[in-house]
Amino acid sequence: MKTLKAEEADGQAYANLDDARRRVGAFIEDVYNADRLHSALGCQSPIAFEAALRKTAGPNRQPLTALSPN
Repeated sequence: MKTLKAEEADGQAYANLDDARRRVGAFIEDVYNADRLHSALGCQSPIAFEAALRKTAGPNRQPLTALSPN
């Protein structure tokens, strides 16, 4: 992800692998998913898109679940 490289990882010195995972994960959750607009989602952030989807979901619709490789 270009945004991740440019805004978080470029030039950062992480203490160790766990520190890098923690900080990159926090960036993705706090900045990328919350603030970034995605053209594939109609120029909405993932959080705004999911909120709108939940509002329009009917009462018989299955709840959204996280994707799993299994």
